[in-house]
Amino acid sequence: MITRISYTRAQSIGTCGRAYRFRYIDRLEPVATSIAMPFGKAVHGPVTDYVIAHALSKPFDIMANFEEAWVKHTSDQQLKYPMNWDADSSYAAAKRLVELFPEAWEKAQLVAVLDQSGAPLVERWLVVPGPPGVEIELRIDFLVMDLRSGAIGVLDAKTTSAEHCEAFGSNALQLTTYQYAVDHAFASCLGPVANVGFMEFVKRKVPKGSKGQGPSIEPPTWYPRRSDEEVREMLTAYAIAARDIRDQRFLRPFFASFNSPCNLCDYARLCVHGDQQGYRLRTTSR
Repeated sequence: MITRISYTRAQSIGTCGRAYRFRYIDRLEPVATSIAMPFGKAVHGPVTDYVIAHALSKPFDIMANFEEAWVKHTSDQQLKYPMNWDADSSYAAAKRLVELFPEAWEKAQLVAVLDQSGAPLVERWLVVPGPPGVEIELRIDFLVMDLRSGAIGVLDAKTTSAEHCEAFGSNALQLTTYQYAVDHAFASCLGPVANVGFMEFVKRKVPKGSKGQGPSIEPPTWYPRRSDEEVREMLTAYAIAARDIRDQRFLRPFFASFNSPCNLCDYARLCVHGDQQGYRLRTTSR
């Protein structure tokens, strides 16, 4: 029997088996949704469509697209906001990020790679064979070519509250997964991936007046192609995650101790008190 697993699922069960069970087996989700996901979708959608239009040399009204996306992803649901944020400040920050993107993309000197049918390799779902008995499914944000060097890389767009550190980028199994999957799917026509990286949309409040940095789009941070050893290590991690899922090994994490991040988990109330109030059955498939 083949187990199909995504990076998100592997990360989830590797972080906390109980949270994995609540989300993917019991299919529960909080009634109140953190603004983080709708915010990210409202930014990511227009940005993605812009990159596609850019690759095809087509005009595109990114701000009109953003307004539609914001309404789509934030309406008709109960939203939770971080401390000192609200609906207006979240909207203003998302809008500013989308406004900044066309110039940031031009400065990055990147263009989305086209597949053999002429379609940009953007937001592309892939399913590739992993370790024995495992398939890995994933979605790549952008497969791009550097217009200066001709190098092809996989770029992941992240909406975040702070820039990542070098150690995280160098070790990120997500980037290793992207390289492995793109090599498997497209190496025969494009050659191997040269590098992998992140482009970060840093979510800060729009400052009043001229003080404060405000939202920013950081230039892409690239990391060298992962080694064969790193790819093997990544595949072993997927094998372990798939084994735990098959064996229904949904355990609490080792770090669930003093000063743990458990209080930040969406399922903390259910996990600690067994209280299902504030949760509902998830209807989406992913």
